[in-house]
Amino acid sequence: MRALSITLLLLSAAGSGYSQKYAAEILGPSIPTPQAVVERMLEAARIKPGEMVYDLGSGDGRIVITAAQKFGARAVGVEIDPVQCRKAMEKIKSLGLADMVNIMEASALRIDLRPADVVTMFFLTLSNERLKQ
Repeated sequence: MRALSITLLLLSAAGSGYSQKYAAEILGPSIPTPQAVVERMLEAARIKPGEMVYDLGSGDGRIVITAAQKFGARAVGVEIDPVQCRKAMEKIKSLGLADMVNIMEASALRIDLRPADVVTMFFLTLSNERLKQ
């Protein structure tokens, strides 16, 4: 499995609107990955058609959507915020990508990554350390 990570040096996620269900597992604030960075990340991973891409903290789904549209990958977004999950799935369906892309409401700390060929994430440095554990 290939893993790509862009680390951000930001402050805490205190005050975010996430569900209390995952309060202890929030890995940082929701900051959309710039589209230029999304493109570079996926190009660097050398995504091939049919590969499975997982994006941890998928937010609005831009990484998984781009992986499917531009690279022909299947993709799963893992997002802890139920509102973001719903909005991302609505966008995926409106783009006709529901057969290639899915968003799961789950904690990145508890997800089984064995099906993934490539894992992307756009987290804080401390969050990356928590994921290693």
